Amino acid sequence: MTGGGKQLAHSNDYWFEHLAPALVTLGSDLSPSECHGAITGLIATGHLHSESQVLGVLSELLGSSIAAHQLLLETLFLQIQQDLESSEFTLQPLISDHTASERLQGLAHWTQGFLLGLGLGSTQRSFTRDTQQAIDDMVEISRVSLDDPIDPADLESVVEYARMTAHLVRLDSSERAD
Repeated sequence: MTGGGKQLAHSNDYWFEHLAPALVTLGSDLSPSECHGAITGLIATGHLHSESQVLGVLSELLGSSIAAHQLLLETLFLQIQQDLESSEFTLQPLISDHTASERLQGLAHWTQGFLLGLGLGSTQRSFTRDTQQAIDDMVEISRVSLDDPIDPADLESVVEYARMTAHLVRLDSSERAD
């Protein structure tokens, strides 16, 4: 929930429609999936506690001011934060819901962004063994080739694993901060 208890609920289509052109005007090579993953990774570390900190790191990552798209990126930040902090584990990676090949590519981009955000937002501390194994698995997921055949049911299992890994990192980071 945000300050007034307002639920943020934008669809994947909304984010692809608005985030893709914003990233282009910012001169970024990041895809919407990578950007979403990067913000998720930054928040999951628990070391950046405010939207201004996360958006500051994102601005540095993009190499340009995000002022022209600040409201859009703030809304994205708030939605990801709300989803990551939900006791119902509502975070969903921002990936295409069209063809299996587009979903696979989007998942690879999302995990690459997540790992980037995790690296930028994390300090030199260790995670639990299970969390570290899940992060290592994310590295392998980020390297997937579009030439690799994948069963749609298997793909959905991998998407779910990536989603839960983000929650696991967030929970691990929160527990270690206490």
